[in-house]
Amino acid sequence: MKEWYTPAELAKLGLPGLPKGRTAIADKAREEGWRSHRDLAGRPLARRRKGQKGGGWEYHYTVLPEKAAGELVHRQALDAMPPPAAPAGIRQDSAALWASYDLLPETAKAEARFKSKVLLEIEAKQRTGAGKDETVRDVVERWRADGREKISVSAVYEWFRLVAGLPRQDWEAALAPRWVGRTATAECHPVAWAAFKGDFLRNSKPSAESCRERLTRLAPGEGWGMIPPTRTLVRRLEREVDRRIVVLLREGPEAVRKLWPHLERDRTCFHALEAVCADGHEWDVTCHWPDGHVGRPKTVVFSDLFSNKYLSWRTGKTENADIIRLAYGYIIERFGIPDYAYLDNGRGFAGKWMTGQSEFRFRGKVTAEEQTGIFVTFGTEVHFCIPRRGQSKPIERSFKDMADRVSKRAEFEGAYTGNSPMNKPANYGTKTVPIELFLSILDEEVAAHNARTKRRTRVCRGVASFDQAFEESYSEAQAKGLIRRASEAQRRLWMLPAEKVKTDKDSGFIKLYGNRFWAEFLIQVAGQPLIARFDPQDVMAGCHVYRMNNAYLGFAECLEAVGFNNTEAAREQERKTRRLAKLTNEAAALEVSMKPEDIARAMERLRPVEPEPAVEAGKVIRPAFEVPRAARPDRDEDSEAEIFMLDVMKGVAKLAANN
Repeated sequence: MKEWYTPAELAKLGLPGLPKGRTAIADKAREEGWRSHRDLAGRPLARRRKGQKGGGWEYHYTVLPEKAAGELVHRQALDAMPPPAAPAGIRQDSAALWASYDLLPETAKAEARFKSKVLLEIEAKQRTGAGKDETVRDVVERWRADGREKISVSAVYEWFRLVAGLPRQDWEAALAPRWVGRTATAECHPVAWAAFKGDFLRNSKPSAESCRERLTRLAPGEGWGMIPPTRTLVRRLEREVDRRIVVLLREGPEAVRKLWPHLERDRTCFHALEAVCADGHEWDVTCHWPDGHVGRPKTVVFSDLFSNKYLSWRTGKTENADIIRLAYGYIIERFGIPDYAYLDNGRGFAGKWMTGQSEFRFRGKVTAEEQTGIFVTFGTEVHFCIPRRGQSKPIERSFKDMADRVSKRAEFEGAYTGNSPMNKPANYGTKTVPIELFLSILDEEVAAHNARTKRRTRVCRGVASFDQAFEESYSEAQAKGLIRRASEAQRRLWMLPAEKVKTDKDSGFIKLYGNRFWAEFLIQVAGQPLIARFDPQDVMAGCHVYRMNNAYLGFAECLEAVGFNNTEAAREQERKTRRLAKLTNEAAALEVSMKPEDIARAMERLRPVEPEPAVEAGKVIRPAFEVPRAARPDRDEDSEAEIFMLDVMKGVAKLAANN
């Protein structure tokens, strides 16, 4: 298909919506700024002619007015189109008639069928011997009496002229109307048109009427002349501006995404528990807690992606790492360890305690020294989903159903808040319900949600419930050894919450919530950051200590404070301190086998030997420190050191006697 045309080529084509003549088309291109047009990929829709003398511009057909571009595409399509399959018995030369007929709307096709029916009726009466003129008048009068007021004798003879020489099977196609609607449009100054588009195509979505009204106020001062009616401006916008661009500029990028058909995801590729999906939901019910707190509870739910069954749920005042940890831990304890987790990108799920060291957490900066999250520790591959998108998190779709079945229960009448400030019920705020009642009803409704049969999913096939689909697949996965179970050491990771702590630089004790924890192994990691896992209901019971990579170090007991005058505690502390010092001395003696003196003597042998002073000829100096002595047997280093010192002392005494 030819896509680029010069003004001269466009003038020869005589397309509707374009002026006649090469110069007029070039002027129109300049006024409407065809050279500045670009497609969605940013490519220019005008270019200099290549390989032609004199240069000049050529334009992509998409910059043309809608009618001109449509007619151009239609002509080229007819030229390139193979002959369509015509009704049986139609000759090849009539294919063009049927191709044009097929592009017409149904109203035009119905009119063509009526015309063909009238002509066939006239021919049938002529075969009985009636004259043509008389038959035409009779048929016209009969159809007029039936309400066809527009039919006339002259029109019928015109229809016969159109089908002259054509076989009867082509009459319907030949009689189809070929009229073209009104193509002339009201003129609009190019700058005024640009101002209308700039005002109308905004995220605020102003009405076309208000945009035109502002143009009419600006027009006298700008010299724009008469502004066309609102409907004319809107029709031109629909013709010349791509709908995708209008949606982007008025409704935003998210609306553009909806223009593409959504991706249908098949979850039968998983087995039960292989993949889970999790998200939090804030209920539209006002509750009160035993501590006096009043608010809307928030629940974290984990569902099985294969069956849609709710596997675990935990409720709290906020969506935090504790309830996420407990909900995930229940799955591990009750069913096993999932291989994949599709999570919301909220702070609770994307926090370091849950997903630390995940490659794509999209929150915070992943550093080498940060702690390893629980999901990573258990080998669950984490995928963070786009917020508020049910295609990525199927659990969000079920929340709509659960909100109706839970928040609007009769027990919560008066405590229901509505799902938005604009949808508050008339009795809003007249009541709060105990959190215990809410939790019991939530458990009841979740059980009913899982047990409801005839679910219309690929897995349930309109027959089974989420419970039944999960149990069937879970049993098969267990038999094949596909379900992973947690060890006792792993259970501590989710049963106890974690806190990042830094040990004391001297003794290594840990300070947590006003309490100190210590064990002897902490001396080896004094001053280092560690992870302490503890029972929040009984902090005094001690804590389990891990390195930042979740390597277990040991259990540290709580060091309780004592009275200032408690001498018994002081003696016990002194006893423990002396014992630690004694054991440390013994260990040091075993560890160090070479003394400092040994090292000093070894270094002595490395010193260079100084040369003896030169002696002048004729002079003999009697040595004072060297005396002839018999050869002595080899002795160890300690004996040689003692003999050396004796020789020094003898030499000093002899020197004193000579003086």
